[in-house]
Amino acid sequence: MRKVFSTFLAYLTFFVIFIGFNSHILAQNKDSNYLNEIIDNNNKFTINLFKSLNTNENLFVSPYSLYICFGMLYNGAKGETSQNIKQVFNFSMSDNNLNNGFFSLDNLINTKSFGANVTVNSANSLWIDKSKKLQSSFTNKIKKFFNGNIFSSDFINDFNGERLKINNMVESITNNKINTLIPEGVLNKDTRIVVVNAIYFKGGWNEEFIHHLTKIEDFYVNSNTTADVNMMHQESNFSYNETDSIQILKMFYKDYDYSMIVFLPKNIDGIKKLESDLTPENFKSWTSGLKPRPVKLSFPKFKLEDSFDLKAVLTNMGLGNIFTTEADFSGINGAKDLLISSVIQKTYINLDEEGTEASAATAISAIGSGEDVDPEKPVIFNANHPFIFAIVNEYNNAIIFIGKFTQP
Repeated sequence: MRKVFSTFLAYLTFFVIFIGFNSHILAQNKDSNYLNEIIDNNNKFTINLFKSLNTNENLFVSPYSLYICFGMLYNGAKGETSQNIKQVFNFSMSDNNLNNGFFSLDNLINTKSFGANVTVNSANSLWIDKSKKLQSSFTNKIKKFFNGNIFSSDFINDFNGERLKINNMVESITNNKINTLIPEGVLNKDTRIVVVNAIYFKGGWNEEFIHHLTKIEDFYVNSNTTADVNMMHQESNFSYNETDSIQILKMFYKDYDYSMIVFLPKNIDGIKKLESDLTPENFKSWTSGLKPRPVKLSFPKFKLEDSFDLKAVLTNMGLGNIFTTEADFSGINGAKDLLISSVIQKTYINLDEEGTEASAATAISAIGSGEDVDPEKPVIFNANHPFIFAIVNEYNNAIIFIGKFTQP
């Protein structure tokens, strides 16, 4: 009887249910020969996934969390399944170099070099039914390169109890921002493995907004429609760039290890063109041109919660094989009896005058079967219409979260 992956969730937490997989990427070595390449490839996948979601609504997603989970799964994939994952996630290095890159990336994200004003928690775990025996080569890689914790579980006799244990762990890692990552009905007695990655971010602005300057203003959903929004204001120096059609602004979090980059169309109705123009190459070009400028900034307060069933999106991106009986994850348990049934992600972000709190969780389960700017004159950056934003690590702008704010 064929085992099936059942769920995938992300809310600054990445959770994967697989017939035997869990991992936590660990390690930061900025001198790694593989770190820059894996960051570039993560950013490429991030932008591709963001554009594939193709929604007019507010959006907040953590492709990074998904990237880590499939990095773990890739170590157990064989044949066409392995090739499909490699292509979709841009795994361009040799397997060993790729794992070393994941190790360095995890260490980069989880570094404790920054102060108390920024908190980043990321954890990976593998929940395996006690009836299953995993390949030692697979578990060794999960522990070595992903710092993954492996838990013996009893899905056959108490799948709901195991679900609650996993949810409780995710809630703890995400400071109770991701609740019920795995809803009832996702796991059952045929579940054999659950892979989880959870990431939580909380950062205070390096330049905080002043509370008493926040006031209700119009937000232009489009040129014909407005909605009320709490608009924050400040004037300070920010990293800034612009092209003929967009403005780009970087707001640093305290200690400068992380920042939020905002891409704002100059045209109120310019969000579709911005999304079309957003490519990995343009992202790198736009952000490399950022320079310090005095900016008169207006930016909305907002809180977003989102959830996604990513099975159809990933299928369209080229991963259809993993959801069928043709899937080959025999590197996990030595048998070609696993496939993914669903991929779900849940996310949360709260942005206000002090800073940003964000988190994501993903789960997969397996069952049987610009122009020159006057450097002295303040630039007006008024985010009162739809824009794209990304939370990045400052080392090579590694994207951890990406989103779109289209209406309050």
